[in-house]
Amino acid sequence: MKLSNETKIGIIVLIVLGLFIWGLNFLKGLDMLKRTRTYYAVYSSIRGLTGASPITVNGMRVGQIEKISFLYDSKQSILVKLAIQKRFKLTQGSIARIYNADIMGTKAIEIIPNDTNVYLKVNDTLLSDIEIELKEQISRELSPIIDKVDILLAGLDSIVLEALHKDNRRYISRSITNLYLTTQMIQEEKERIRDILANIESVTQMLKAYNDEMDKIMSSTANLTAAINKSDLVPAINKANEALTEVHNILAKIDSGKGTLGLLVNNDSLYWHLDSASKSLDLLLKDLKNSPKKYVHFSLFGRKEKSKK
Repeated sequence: MKLSNETKIGIIVLIVLGLFIWGLNFLKGLDMLKRTRTYYAVYSSIRGLTGASPITVNGMRVGQIEKISFLYDSKQSILVKLAIQKRFKLTQGSIARIYNADIMGTKAIEIIPNDTNVYLKVNDTLLSDIEIELKEQISRELSPIIDKVDILLAGLDSIVLEALHKDNRRYISRSITNLYLTTQMIQEEKERIRDILANIESVTQMLKAYNDEMDKIMSSTANLTAAINKSDLVPAINKANEALTEVHNILAKIDSGKGTLGLLVNNDSLYWHLDSASKSLDLLLKDLKNSPKKYVHFSLFGRKEKSKK
């Protein structure tokens, strides 16, 4: 059967159209000859993600973005269609995270698998995530430092304002004036200060010159101390200390009322008894002196016997 020219032209057009569609998808990175599974992910922002952006797992390319569109009639959420090679099975709980593929900020999607044996079905929706932008990350890192700098600047500002206060300006002016006067006084007394320093230096030199003599004096003092320690002076001092200790103990006993002397010092009644006895003895001696016959009978020839009647 012979084909007509129209049929041949139609077949050629279909072949060319198919090759064109295949070539266009091939240039996009989508190989029509490979079998892929379709999954979806929903984002609030895709941050520059484009069609045909690569999809990777652990750095290895496993597919690409097939289509990006708004989710139904919503203008807030964006639906991303993912074409992933069929030999890579995704598990439930896997995350499709948008990240920077290079330093220029080219976006791609990284699949972070979940450790489970339950697999997703075709056209299922993955969990979504967006990597923090480098600028945002730097901003977060610098935010505490910026806050501290702000506090520091606020403190410096308050210090400057305080310094510019009227009273403080007067105090600062006085301090500067006093500093100037002190400098002037030092300048005027420069010669005298030089003389004082020269005298100090001469004294220092003299002390250095007599350094040997000072060493001899110190050595003699040490020898004298050693001689005193070796002599009988130390035992004498020790005996004196012992005697003083005994005297201290005796005085302590007297003060506490122990012994006759302690009672005499601390007990008034004993004093008065002794005083009374002394007075009685004094009266007795006076009476004995005035009337000795009253107490003493003495005769050279003996006592006369009374005559018998």
